[in-house]
Order: sequence, then C-alpha cells, then structure tokens
Amino acid sequence: MTDKIRTVGVNHISLTVSDVARSKAFYLALFDAQHIRDLDLPSGPLCVMVIGQTALTLSNPPHKDKAIPGDRFDMNRIGLDHLSFNAPTFADMKHAMEICDAQGVQRGEPDDQRPGLPLFVMTIWDPDGIQLEITAPVDPD
Repeated sequence: MTDKIRTVGVNHISLTVSDVARSKAFYLALFDAQHIRDLDLPSGPLCVMVIGQTALTLSNPPHKDKAIPGDRFDMNRIGLDHLSFNAPTFADMKHAMEICDAQGVQRGEPDDQRPGLPLFVMTIWDPDGIQLEITAPVDPD
C-alpha cells in the first residue's frame, strides 16, 4: 500500500442552488442527463441525476437561516470555481453551442488559447451563475 489516498474517480458533485426545480429543469434540458430521483429532506428538496459517469445533486442551502439573501455564484470565493464536462469531439461542442443558443443559455465562444492544453473550452452559466465548461479536444488536422 502507498501512503496516498487511492481513488477511482469522482462519485458525485453537489451544488447548492437557489431553486432546485429551476436548476433541475436547466440541467436536464441542456445535458444528456439521467434523472435518478427527487428526495424531500428536512433541509428541502434534493435532486439526483447522472451526467456522463458522474452523479450531480442539486439542493437548497442546508441551513436556510444562514443563507445569503439573493446570493449568486462567485468564482472568486474560496471553493468551487467551475465544473467542466468533456465533449467527445469539437463537432459535439459545436452542437452544444447550437443547443445553448436555441435554449437561450448564456455562453462564451470556444477558446483554444490554453497554453499547453490541447483543448477547446466553452463557458456557459447555469441559472445561479455557476460557471460550467464544455471542453473538446483540439483536432490535430
């Protein structure tokens, strides 16, 4: 055994959102996601879905009395900066652009200006302003 923690991937990602139903609708409409279940917890609703091979849960702030009224995501706070999803090809990224445009989802343009990373990166934002990326490999041709 090594003195490092051994893992085999990410089990799930949990996002605290302002409106679980709105965020659930956004993610299910935009991504090829599988809705697993909705739960009613003492802190409020919890939605569980799978995008690709990773589970994503959406819930309200666990302590409503400590929630910041009107709070929005801010990548400059300590914690989550963004989530990044892999598209298999640049053609899939272009299709993602069309889907975003058709659904009125705010997005940036694909950017391949990441020195040393052979990726195109397109940024989109969910209803709470959480930054999401769609990445695709740079076509070598």
